[in-house]
Amino acid sequence: MFRLFGWAGTGKSTLAVHLAQDVHSVKFAAFTGKAALVMRKRGCKGAQTIHSLIYTLVSEKEG
Repeated sequence: MFRLFGWAGTGKSTLAVHLAQDVHSVKFAAFTGKAALVMRKRGCKGAQTIHSLIYTLVSEKEG
């Protein structure tokens, strides 16, 4: 796990894309949906909110 924090506009998304270039499996997560949207626009493929990453529906049949 790697966390990247900083003020708005400091290049976090750009840095995240470069750091994850050679990594096989990467999940990008943000606190808010707006932040995840910005990350996807900047090249962080599949960026989503932390809650949507943690709380994934496994199967509707099992309830």
